[in-house]
Amino acid sequence: MATTIKYEIRKERPRPDGSFPIRIRITHNRKNKYLPTPWTILPSQIDKEGYITDYRIDGYVYDMVRDIRTKIDELGIRANDMSVEDIIDYINTEEEKSVLLPLTLCNTPATTSRNSKTRDIAELRSIITVPSTHSSSSPNVRR
Repeated sequence: MATTIKYEIRKERPRPDGSFPIRIRITHNRKNKYLPTPWTILPSQIDKEGYITDYRIDGYVYDMVRDIRTKIDELGIRANDMSVEDIIDYINTEEEKSVLLPLTLCNTPATTSRNSKTRDIAELRSIITVPSTHSSSSPNVRR
């Protein structure tokens, strides 16, 4: 079954400053789950139909919806056998991986074994360089 991703403005829960929180609704197999966003919106930034008129906030929300949709598309047909909770867990796990991957690459020792993963990591570590505290003409800095 198809999965839909939409944003919602929570007008029933105004903040003390009068703004409304924005959340993402994920519907899969007729079940809804919600993901919070860090954004709020003022009543003056919403049109009569309930759409966001502030182009900046609309862009942020659109990017978040697009990223979530991309992650779900990566699941392919496997998504059909998953619950909406499983999909939310997958989305959250993928976000953690995208944050942790650069740290893992920098902290993994380079090896010369024939294992393709360790070779790839070694190659990436040779490209990623940490700025030297010495002069900028250091041979360790790749240009």
